[in-house]
Amino acid sequence: MDLSNIKLREAQAAVAGEEGGAPSEEQAKTAEAAAKSKPKREPLTLRHQFVLSSAIPKKALAALVAKASAKAEQFAYGAHTYSPSDLVDPIFEDLIAPSRDAERFSVKYLINETSTSTKDSDDIFDYEPYEIEDAKSVPGDLLTTVDLDVVVNEKVVDGQVRAEKFVKKFGYYLDKIDAKYASKEA
Repeated sequence: MDLSNIKLREAQAAVAGEEGGAPSEEQAKTAEAAAKSKPKREPLTLRHQFVLSSAIPKKALAALVAKASAKAEQFAYGAHTYSPSDLVDPIFEDLIAPSRDAERFSVKYLINETSTSTKDSDDIFDYEPYEIEDAKSVPGDLLTTVDLDVVVNEKVVDGQVRAEKFVKKFGYYLDKIDAKYASKEA
């Protein structure tokens, strides 16, 4: 059976053929409205925020976070998403499984640093006009956060599972980095 000559029929030609003429303006408007009314589905996004200590040097922070992201991505793509079984045939799995190089998720992260000053809240009853403002505001530690957005490719069956593995492992690597530099500081 040769199915190579099958072609899709256009919707406008099908409507025109059924009515015996061109579609009316009203039908065209309702078709456009129906196309516009379909809400565009938002991609599944996993958002996490990791807090790091200020002990990590600023110069090394970006490189360490990038390295942690790369290692976690390698782990997520290399990990098995199912338990091995005698019934699983590798040849059959290669036929039905998504491509190994298909993108399961994409990663975006942003490193933020904010100061956590120890300055008390301003109160109108605590105001002393002769106090020097610099003496009142004592600089505090820097709070470093890594905001992580992982956009899952829902077209791939195991995309969400692998994205969750990535987030878990990325957090683990950041905790190791944080602990390493916190122990050096103490």
